[in-house]
Amino acid sequence: SVKQNNYSFSDFKFKSILGKERSEKTLICEFHEDMIALKSADLSKTPSYVLKEMQKEVEIYKNLADIQGKYIPKLICYGYYRGGISFIIGMTIVGTSLSEQKIKKQQKTKAIKRLEVIHKHGILHNDIQKKNILINDNGDIYQIDFRMAS
Repeated sequence: SVKQNNYSFSDFKFKSILGKERSEKTLICEFHEDMIALKSADLSKTPSYVLKEMQKEVEIYKNLADIQGKYIPKLICYGYYRGGISFIIGMTIVGTSLSEQKIKKQQKTKAIKRLEVIHKHGILHNDIQKKNILINDNGDIYQIDFRMAS
């Protein structure tokens, strides 16, 4: 299981920015020779609830351990970065957002089945949007962003 750690700049090789939301950035970077999606929040610029949401998201990923890599990305790393200035969550890159594509009926059905599995684990996502559903080249569907989940 993945443990919280303190990371430094040298742990990651930054490649590009995947997305930006409120006070969080999602970056693509290399971490121990794997390409990962790294969600990062600068704690000096964010309200305290952002850290709480991110820590809750990590707990949800841990509760969903048996479906990581299948229905949701795999949690690779999390913890404090640059001496506690930022909090990060690193996950496998699983595909591109559905908001960039036209959804087929079969994909909708797959996405709903994924949510049912997540619900069976006692987790409600609470923020279903196209941008929070990723699809890869094989047509596999993944649910991301458990910030609003309960």
